[in-house]
Formats: sequence, C-alpha cells, structure tokens
Amino acid sequence: MAKVVAGSAEGVLTKELLNKLISYNAETGLLSWKKRDGNFAHTGKPCISTDTNKQSTYKRSRVQILGVTYTTSRVVYIMHHGSIPIGKHIDHINRDPLDNRIENLRAVTRSQNLRIRCQENKQCLGIRAFSSTVQNGERSTDTRVKGFALRTFQQHMKRH
Repeated sequence: MAKVVAGSAEGVLTKELLNKLISYNAETGLLSWKKRDGNFAHTGKPCISTDTNKQSTYKRSRVQILGVTYTTSRVVYIMHHGSIPIGKHIDHINRDPLDNRIENLRAVTRSQNLRIRCQENKQCLGIRAFSSTVQNGERSTDTRVKGFALRTFQQHMKRH
C-alpha cells in the first residue's frame, strides 16, 4: 500500500519533476501520464484515482507518484506555482473536490478554509471566543457567538 501524504509535498515533488511525468488538461483539470523512458504502457492514460471517505460522502482524487500518494489538487497547484506555501491548504473555490482546474484552486490557511465553509453551509455557529472560570465552586463559561454572549446551560436552568 502506498504512503499517503496529507501534509507538505514540497521537497518531494517539484514543478520540474511533475511536468516531466504528467500532462495537465487545463479545460478539465485532469492529469495523464507522459511518455517515460522504457515505459510506454501508461502513456496518455489518466493517473488519477477517486476515493470516497467511508465516514462521509466527501470525494477527492489522488495521484500516486514514485510510490507516494498525493491529492490531485496539491499536485496541480505545485505544477503551476512550484510549491505550496508553508501552513497553507489547497482550497477548491467552487467547493467541488473533483474539480482540479488551476483557476479553481487557491492556497489558504486552515482557519480561512473552515471560515469559508461555515459561511457557505450556514451550519457553523461562528464561535469566536470561549473562556471558562470557576467562581464559588461553580464553573462559569463565557462563549461568544457572532459577538453575542451565551449563557451556560447551568445558568439557564437556574433562571427557569
């Protein structure tokens, strides 16, 4: 089984190596193998496999290069930009994880990516601050959601 790399691909993959091994279709975002020394069997064939996370319906495509598996979005980004900035994740602008056209990919921090998803899904509470203190033997929690303070469950029960 190939090693799956979720973190930094820099140092292993270079723009030059990727462009030597792989062809990129700008219209579809799909990757295919280029002709390699002595290996003609895979020339022109897709080098992407699609997998589904068994715990959710999230799909993504992967590419195996030199025995290591990478997400296709990272490979495409490196092919065009040379590297992924440290601490950045590759975000699919249109939220389709199988759309790996370069104009659909951008490097963002994890918190930026989560904030974008929360704004789109309207399912996140937008919790910005959380603090907990103990007064008179009871725990008091101050949670702020979208700038408003929330009462703890214990405080709510005491009042009702």
